[in-house]
Amino acid sequence: MPFEAEKFGYIEEEFFISGTAKSYGSAGALSADGVWNVTKIDTAEYKTRIVVRRPRIEKHELHEPEIRQAAFVMLLLRASVGFMFFHLAFWLRDEKAGTAWFGLAVVVCSLSTFVANSVGPLLRRRIHEKRMLKLCISSVCLGGLIAGYFGGVTAGIILAGIVNGVGSIGRLAFESTVQSKAPDANRARTFVRYETRNQIAWVVAGLLAVIATPPGAVGFLIVGVGSAVASLLFVLQLNTSKPQTRRI
Repeated sequence: MPFEAEKFGYIEEEFFISGTAKSYGSAGALSADGVWNVTKIDTAEYKTRIVVRRPRIEKHELHEPEIRQAAFVMLLLRASVGFMFFHLAFWLRDEKAGTAWFGLAVVVCSLSTFVANSVGPLLRRRIHEKRMLKLCISSVCLGGLIAGYFGGVTAGIILAGIVNGVGSIGRLAFESTVQSKAPDANRARTFVRYETRNQIAWVVAGLLAVIATPPGAVGFLIVGVGSAVASLLFVLQLNTSKPQTRRI
């Protein structure tokens, strides 16, 4: 009766081992001390099959290509959020009514996040996680390039809203990917680990914006071009097949 490995949380793998077996015979009388001289008599080719069943462990699940791809996109989205926050803060302080503009940007980002958290679950029911991540990264890329082309405070505030909104949707897609591709993983620990990485990306990107202090349009273009490169890498990852062990 076949054993349903996946049903009980196991992975079933098949291996074939082949080689040349050697047979030996005594070269003389067999002494009582157990020290015998032998000589090779014959050889024969052999091939045997081994079936290994092992538990599906957390480490294996978290290295699934879908999870690594989603984590990569999420890292970039959080970096974009951090960069835009500090870029607007330091750029707008030299603009007329900069404090008011920055306050408006914070309100727009909050509203965008609220709307994204409300719409995200509906999108998840209609769109696959991979497509959601593609839309997120593409939206940031397109928004950054358009904002960089037009420049101005309004373009920057709109871009900040886009980045925060799609960041929330991307987080939902990432969490859904982990839940579906790593059902046996410790999700709380997994989310904490990835969230720590994302927070570091947020801080590092923010520091870059503070240190470089680029003009408004240049900062927007940095977000757009960076997202374009990340989009290309993401597509390449999707098209690159990971070697899989044969499962039966």
